[in-house]
Amino acid sequence: MELYRFPDNKPWKASFWAYLLVMLLLARDTLITTCLVGFYPSQLTVAGLVVALGLVFLIAKRRELPRILRDRRMLAFAIAAVLILLPMVCKLDPQLMYFSVLLCVFFGVFLTYFVTMKEVAKCYVVLMTALAAYSVFAVYIGRLPADRGAVELPTFINAGGRDFYNFGLSFVSIREVKYRNFGIFREPGVYQYFLILAMLLHNYVLTWDKQWKFWAVNVILVVTALTTFSTNGVLEAGLLVLVVFFDKKLYKDKKILISAIVLAILAVAGVTLIILRGGDLAFTLKQMFAKLYTLNRSSSARLDAIVADIGFFLRNP
Repeated sequence: MELYRFPDNKPWKASFWAYLLVMLLLARDTLITTCLVGFYPSQLTVAGLVVALGLVFLIAKRRELPRILRDRRMLAFAIAAVLILLPMVCKLDPQLMYFSVLLCVFFGVFLTYFVTMKEVAKCYVVLMTALAAYSVFAVYIGRLPADRGAVELPTFINAGGRDFYNFGLSFVSIREVKYRNFGIFREPGVYQYFLILAMLLHNYVLTWDKQWKFWAVNVILVVTALTTFSTNGVLEAGLLVLVVFFDKKLYKDKKILISAIVLAILAVAGVTLIILRGGDLAFTLKQMFAKLYTLNRSSSARLDAIVADIGFFLRNP
């Protein structure tokens, strides 16, 4: 596919990264959207940003407009619009949900006009890694002075009545499940989806000029996924670690193999120590595993999902 690039300079790259950061912060599942800005203002802002970038693109590439309009990607726009808006028309149910889905598809296709998937992936992974490191700091270190009354941080309450410290680019639950990492998202179970996507892109799409960057990003993302204490998130992160370890044949490097064994031993020892000491952290850890054997509507859905996912994996590892 032909690329109609913007100027290849640092100001443009910095502006584009800032643009994608704002789009991420205003995603439907963030606490910024649901609590601080408001759902509809956030989504209208996102739609406005997409339209604004589209107009900038068309103005900047106005001389190439005939080729752009004849590009086969216009067919993708048309097909997506028919497939997504047709059910809305048939149901006589004009919900913004349909337009929201269509906007996401349009935005993804639109990006391919001027950037590659690898470039967007790198931006996303770097942004998520920075947000992840900051969220771990906020949950386990940044909150301590506020918990002890030494400083006063801004707070807010979500729709469920849970109060949070506002660290700007991370939100920390004050009383309930205070060791679970929400990041910028409405719940840790949502956060883990964004982290897993970053791990997949990092390990299977991106390449780095230095090996330490590869390992640093992996460590930050995996550790952050563990701090969500999301049952599925921890299982998915663990499975992905195993897949990468064997798929990339990392076990052939003795240093990596020994490091992996040591880390596994330390992890088991750490979990054992937390459980033996008890307290809120132990309770949070136990609750993560309890969902797998305490039968309720949520756990049944989780077990069904695990069985289905294992089946998919075994059929096509």
